[in-house]
Amino acid sequence: MSDIIINIKDLTHLYGKKIAALDNLNLSIPKGEIFGIIGPDGAGKTTLLRIISTVMTPTRGDVKVFGADTAKEGEKLKQRIGYLSQRFSLYGDLTVRENLDFYSELFNVPVDEKEERIVRQLRFTNLEPFSGRLAEYLSGGMKQKLALAATIIHTPDLVILDEPTTGVDALTRREFWKILYDINLRGITIVIATPYMDEADRCHRVGFLYNGKLKACDTPANLIDSMKMQMIELVCRPIRKAFEILKERLGERVILFGDTVHILAENAESLMVQVKEELKDIEVISIHIIKPTLEDLFVSLMEKEKASAR
Repeated sequence: MSDIIINIKDLTHLYGKKIAALDNLNLSIPKGEIFGIIGPDGAGKTTLLRIISTVMTPTRGDVKVFGADTAKEGEKLKQRIGYLSQRFSLYGDLTVRENLDFYSELFNVPVDEKEERIVRQLRFTNLEPFSGRLAEYLSGGMKQKLALAATIIHTPDLVILDEPTTGVDALTRREFWKILYDINLRGITIVIATPYMDEADRCHRVGFLYNGKLKACDTPANLIDSMKMQMIELVCRPIRKAFEILKERLGERVILFGDTVHILAENAESLMVQVKEELKDIEVISIHIIKPTLEDLFVSLMEKEKASAR
């Protein structure tokens, strides 16, 4: 995975004259990698993906894909890129097969290869039994599979996905990722923005965007190790009151994590003693040390950025 196929230098994109969606961003992505992009709403994820996919022209900076400048040579890159946007347009009054036929035409798939490619994508995405169903009557997960099939019908070398599994159930997300792994095994590079930390954890590397800046970029394991912190997991009742007490005493290191409280600690053993003392009027059901997760890292980075902006 040494060949760099996406090379971004000093990328800045402005909306209006002052609002920077991307701010002096530098990033390289090698061939064959699954690269995940995480960050809060408004971080610049969609803007970055649209620029890489040649849909948008950056305000400043140098963006090269397969050695070609996306701003100047976008047309010649389009056949090598598959881009699945958040608002990918399927045609509800066309069947599954008819949608794939339409996108085959749109992407100039050779006539003598079209049928074979349509059949391959139907089988690949497990949509073959539904090939005659109108797209508007598909479930959300099936629509996303069809959108992915349409995105890769022209066999691109790079697939760019903008939060493709948002709003679909956990089982469908797992099936969708199996398809992505199969695509990646063919040597296709994947760049994916996701709001789900379990999906980010499936990527080879992850970049954390915040206010248009790339704040962290590494493998999920290395990012977690970089925290150099332990994590205390607390289960108690009432959880909200415990969180508010600890947040007031310990600050940004306290994270509400579902029905538990996570607390970043340099010395977890001594901090647990303090936590128990702070919560003497709260029913503590369990308190123990766990390994931080990528979601803990994400929330921690978010809290640090918010705190530094105050």
